[in-house]
Amino acid sequence: MAINVNGRYDQGDVYNRVKRPGVITTQSYLRFEKSIQGTFNSISFDVLVNQGSASTTERRLQLTDTFTITQLALFIYKAGTTTTVTNDDKAKATLFSWPNPNVFTQTVADSLMNVYNGFLQLRVNTEVLIDSLDIMQFYRVHTTQNGAVANAQDEWPMINNGFKKIVPTITLNGAAKNEINLFFPQSIDLTGTDESNYIVCYCRGFLNQNAAQLNPGL
Repeated sequence: MAINVNGRYDQGDVYNRVKRPGVITTQSYLRFEKSIQGTFNSISFDVLVNQGSASTTERRLQLTDTFTITQLALFIYKAGTTTTVTNDDKAKATLFSWPNPNVFTQTVADSLMNVYNGFLQLRVNTEVLIDSLDIMQFYRVHTTQNGAVANAQDEWPMINNGFKKIVPTITLNGAAKNEINLFFPQSIDLTGTDESNYIVCYCRGFLNQNAAQLNPGL
């Protein structure tokens, strides 16, 4: 994989490596979400479209496709101030790269650090592609923060804010068993008082249409 002088890999090189005859490969994204209401020491994301019911803001992988991840991020958000939320609530929610106590209650913000002190593991079928990626790599506290001044919002300094480049790239397979798990150091109650909070696994990269049935090993 080509790496330029800034330490970034060449997207064109990745595209040329993953494209296949008869497969349409385009830039795209996947977004997986899980409620964090309750007491957890781990969370598993649903990756495929046939796993449970996806919310409006999720984008799951089709069974016939593969997806090559070039960037990965983990965000948290509060969908509302009640324990019952709608897809509209989720669609209007702001993604955060740290547990700001001015957004979440102080108790919940403290507990959410249990997430950032954990790690991510990714497996496709029996192959462990990521053994232990520390979640602290996605932690971003900005100069401008919600609540610091009147009407302030968390700063979002660049389009890649909170994203980590995945080198080498990893390919999820719609024809396989894809497991993305977060493991936390302690089992801590993340339930907020009258809050509905979620954690998001956000993947950017290349969608390979119909590649799963043509080449399950992609």
